[in-house]
Amino acid sequence: MNIHPAAHYVDNFFSGKITELMRKELILQPGVSPSELMAKLISRLATAEKALGEAQASTDEMLAKFHEYVRRGVCTLGSPLLTNIAADRMTLGSCAAVPIKVNNLSPTDFDLAEEYYNLNMGSGYDLTDSMDPCGALLRLNEHAQRVETSGTCERYVGNIAHLDVHHPSVIDFINAKRGREDIIHFNISVDVDDEFMRAVTTESDVRMIDGTVRPSSEIWDALVEAAWECGDPGIISLERYNSGNALRDSLPYVTTAPCAEVGLSPGETCVFGYINLAACLRPAPRLKMDLDLVGEAAECLTRVLDDAVQSSLYRLPVPSSTSVMAGKRKIGIGLCGFADALLWLRMAYADPQSERLLADVLATVNYRSKQASLRLAERRGPFLNFEMSAYRRDTAFLARFGKMDTVVDQQAWNALAGDVARHGLRNVMTTALPPSGRSALLLGVNPSIEPYLSLHDGTDWVTPVRSMRLTGDTRLEESSGMVETSSLVRDAMAGPSSGSSIFRTASEITPEEHLRLLQLAAGLVDDGVSKTINLAQSATPARVDQILRQAWDAGLKAVSVYRLGSRAARSV
Repeated sequence: MNIHPAAHYVDNFFSGKITELMRKELILQPGVSPSELMAKLISRLATAEKALGEAQASTDEMLAKFHEYVRRGVCTLGSPLLTNIAADRMTLGSCAAVPIKVNNLSPTDFDLAEEYYNLNMGSGYDLTDSMDPCGALLRLNEHAQRVETSGTCERYVGNIAHLDVHHPSVIDFINAKRGREDIIHFNISVDVDDEFMRAVTTESDVRMIDGTVRPSSEIWDALVEAAWECGDPGIISLERYNSGNALRDSLPYVTTAPCAEVGLSPGETCVFGYINLAACLRPAPRLKMDLDLVGEAAECLTRVLDDAVQSSLYRLPVPSSTSVMAGKRKIGIGLCGFADALLWLRMAYADPQSERLLADVLATVNYRSKQASLRLAERRGPFLNFEMSAYRRDTAFLARFGKMDTVVDQQAWNALAGDVARHGLRNVMTTALPPSGRSALLLGVNPSIEPYLSLHDGTDWVTPVRSMRLTGDTRLEESSGMVETSSLVRDAMAGPSSGSSIFRTASEITPEEHLRLLQLAAGLVDDGVSKTINLAQSATPARVDQILRQAWDAGLKAVSVYRLGSRAARSV
C-alpha cells in the first residue's frame, strides 16, 4: 500500500474543518464560504490582469492554474490578503512600515497607524528618533490593544519596534518587557552594527548618539540577560539588511516586518504567498521533492502577487505608501510544510540531506520567481525605480545567489543577472521567509521552515505520523521510499528521541543546528528569515551570549532566541 503524501492536502482549503478554522480566525466573514472567497479573489486578480493589459486567454489559464494549486494545497496567499478579500477591502498587503513621527506621537499618528491595522497588516517601527523610546513603545502598544479590542480589524495586531544600539536609552528599552506581560502587541529588537559588535568582541567602549561613551559590555550583557529571561529583545542589523537592498541609496530600509523577514522603507508594504512543500512530493518512482512543481508554483505566485500589488495601488492610507509600492512592487514568496515534507521523506531536520533539500528548494523558488518577474517586466514594465537599482548597474548583485552549491548553478544565475540588467525586473524582490502561521494552518502543515514544536497537534498526531499510524503494520512498497509503518509509529511514540531520529522536535534540535539551517536559508532569499533559535529551559545566559555571537559571526541579519518556559510565546 503506497502513501501518496500530496493526496492528504487536496481540498483541505475548502474542507469543513478549515472553514471552521477560518471563521474562528475571522478570515471568513459570516455566511462566506471558502469557495466564495476564492471566487472573489479570482475576480480581483482578473481585474488587475485586465488593467495590466494581459490577454484574456493568458489570464484564464493562469487563474485556473492558481485555483488548482490552492485546491491541491500546493500554495496559498497570506492570511491578511485573504481576510481583506473576504471583507471586500480593496487594499491587499501583509506588512507595512507605518510612516509616523515617533519623536512626538500625536493623535494623527495613531489614526494613521490604525488605518494600517484595519487593513490587517503587521507593522514595523523604528523608535530611534524618540527621546523616550520606552514611553513611545508603551503608548503604541496601548493603542494597538484599543484597536484590536474595538473589533475594526480581524487580525491580531502584531508589530515590531526596534532601537539603535547607540541610543542613550537603549538599556531601558532592552529591559522594557522584563517582568511584565502587558506589552503583547510588539516584539522588540535592538539594531546593532559592525562598530558595536567589534566593541563587544574587544570589550571596548562605544559612543552613543548623544556623544556620551559607555562600555559595550554593559549594553550587551543587559541584552543577553533580557533575551534569556523573556525572549526579547532580538537583534537585527539594518546595516546588513541594506547591504541586500537593491535600492539602498535611494530608499534605504528603516525597519522590518514584525518577525524581521523583510526590510522596509518608510511607508513600504509587502505582499506574501506560500508554497506548501509537503504537497509538492512526487510519489513515484521514488518519493522525492518535485522541484519542477515547486518552480511552477513560484512562477504562478509571482504573477498573482504582482496582480495583488496592482489591485492595492492608490488604495493605501497615505501617498508615500502608494509611491513606494509602485516604485518597488515588493512581493515575498515563502515556504511552509518543510517539517511535514521531511517526515514523509524520513529525513531528519537539520541533517546534511535535509539541508541540501532546503537549499535546492529555496534556490528553485528564488530563481524561478526571478525568471517570472523578468518575463512580467518584458510585458508589464519593470518596477519604476529599476534604473537606479543594483540590478541595473551591478550583475553581481543578483548573481550572488549562485555562490551556494544548489541545483541552480552559478552559470544560470550569471545569465539571469545579465538578462535582468538588460530587460528589467517587475519586482524589487520576490522571496522571503515569513512565519506563515495562519496560512500554514489553512493548508494543514507546519509553519515556514520551522521544525515541529510537538508531534501532537492537540487532538491527534500531525498528518504524516497520523497517516503512518492509521496504516498499522502495513509494509509500504519499496518504491515509495518509506519503511515499515509500525516502526515509524514506534519511533514517534517513544518519547524523547535520539540525536539521529527523524522525529526530533524544536527543543531537541541543538541551537547550532538551528543556526546552521538559518544561515543556509538566509543566503538564498532576498531579505531575512523568520526563525527562532529554541533553547532548553536549563540554558544559561552564557549559552544565550554564545548563540547570539555565533549568529552575528555567521552573517545573519536578525536573530531571536526562545528559552523553553521563559514566556508563553513571542508576541508575533
